[in-house]
Amino acid sequence: MNRLLLFCGLFAIYGFVILQSLAQNITSEPTEAGNGTTLFTNEATVTTPTTTVSTSSPTNQTTQSTPIPTTLPTLPPPTTPLPPEAPTNPWNVSTNGFICILAEFALTLRIGYNSTVKDGYDTTGFNIPSDASVDTNNSYCNNITQVLSLNFDIVNQTMGNITFTFNQTKDNINVEKVKLIYQLTENLFPNYINKKDYGKMITAESDNLALFEVDHSHAYGCNSKTSVKLNNIAIVETNGAELEITKARVQAFMNKTTDEFSAVSECKADGTEVSDVVPIAVGASLAGLVLIVLIAYFVGRKRSRRLAYQSV
Repeated sequence: MNRLLLFCGLFAIYGFVILQSLAQNITSEPTEAGNGTTLFTNEATVTTPTTTVSTSSPTNQTTQSTPIPTTLPTLPPPTTPLPPEAPTNPWNVSTNGFICILAEFALTLRIGYNSTVKDGYDTTGFNIPSDASVDTNNSYCNNITQVLSLNFDIVNQTMGNITFTFNQTKDNINVEKVKLIYQLTENLFPNYINKKDYGKMITAESDNLALFEVDHSHAYGCNSKTSVKLNNIAIVETNGAELEITKARVQAFMNKTTDEFSAVSECKADGTEVSDVVPIAVGASLAGLVLIVLIAYFVGRKRSRRLAYQSV
């Protein structure tokens, strides 16, 4: 009986040590990739390398090369506050009655630009509205590349298009390129330094990505924020755009007749939010072990008394 109690006690101590180790290890770490810089901590983040853009002037035939920064500075709140939460809406791309792309997410753009106020720098931004429509001329399905292109028009702010290009490999499916086109307007950029640029369409993009990466049999899911840096491909007084994606459910190369996702594979960022299940389970196991030890103690004590009576 003493050996049994000793064994149970050692096992309980061992379980407690394991619980402490798990609690220390279950923490979120900053995400870094290659030559890029992490935009957010504890968020799924996609970074891109530095790119260089060249433009030619038709009058003097000279070429100007300007490096595009890979990171946005810390952005202050926009001049016009964004809505508290970007809306979500399902979009799909189909051909011959079969859906190849099904997507549902909330999209927010933040843009820093050279300004006449706030020490020469200001921030603006907007949400892609839920009534954005699929651009049927530029969205398509094929066996190698599939494209979801959305047109949006935000009254009194801007209009434009955002495009996601999907690619599939032997092992997975992902978005390899994101391209944004928007109109630079006075309402969206009220303190813009070069007034002559108002009305221009600005293009920003990022390629060589691995966004929404998932195996062929699952849909990608991520409620946490994912950030993508988009670099301008023309020289203007804005520093690219930062795309924030939340509440994402995405699937491509699906070939279905109904707009239903396959089983969803959750992103790692969402996984860290539910990791408390592990210490709870271990704690419950330890509580059960303590209960077993107590039961064994009382059973052994009762048996000892019975043997004592029999010997008398």
